[in-house]
This record gives sequence, C-alpha cells and structure tokens, in this order.
Amino acid sequence: MRKLAFICILFLGLVSNVFCIEKPLSPNMNRKDPWFAMDKLKHFSSSLYLTTTSYYIQNKMFSESNKKSKTNSVSITVTCALGKEIWDSRKKNGFFSIKDLIADCTGIAIGLIFINNIQ
Repeated sequence: MRKLAFICILFLGLVSNVFCIEKPLSPNMNRKDPWFAMDKLKHFSSSLYLTTTSYYIQNKMFSESNKKSKTNSVSITVTCALGKEIWDSRKKNGFFSIKDLIADCTGIAIGLIFINNIQ
C-alpha cells in the first residue's frame, strides 16, 4: 500500500511538472473537454486493459512477484498516459487534458481492484 501511495505522489509530481513545458497551455484551456465523452471511455478502458494485461504477463508468464508485477504495471500505464497527453499537447491544435488523466487513473484503480480480487 505504501508503494501505491508513493506512485500516486510521484504521478501527481510528474503531472505538475508538465505545466512547466515551453508551450503555454492556457490558450487551449477553454476548449470543450466534457467529462462524459467517448474519449474518456477510451482512456479508462485502455488503462484498465493495459494495467491488467501487463500484470498478467509479468506475474503469470514471467513469474514475477505480485507486488512487483502490480508496481510495474501501474508504472507502465502511468507512463503511457502521461506520454499520450504530452504528445497531444505538442500537436498543432492539441492540448493537455487533466480529465483524460483522471480517466486513466480511474482505469488503473479499477484494474488494481480487479487484480486484487481475482487472486
């Protein structure tokens, strides 16, 4: 549980550092980014799938411990989610969406709940 708290704090630190990038984010903050949209469902389901699949591969196929597999799968998913948002912010009309990251974190959390209850 302490590792998970550490990962969450690290994730929040990384997200806050994204706001220090050279390209200003404020012009794009007024864009429509609804909470309930197909895009959020895609972020949620992709994070859920990536978390559970990477856990399964590490734990069952490569015989890693449960704890290490969970930590690695969360790290992989968080890295992909942050990378996707940074990539989006660098596009011509793209922007960094905190709401997308929240959908990703929700998918990770549900994935961890699923993993803990399936064992």
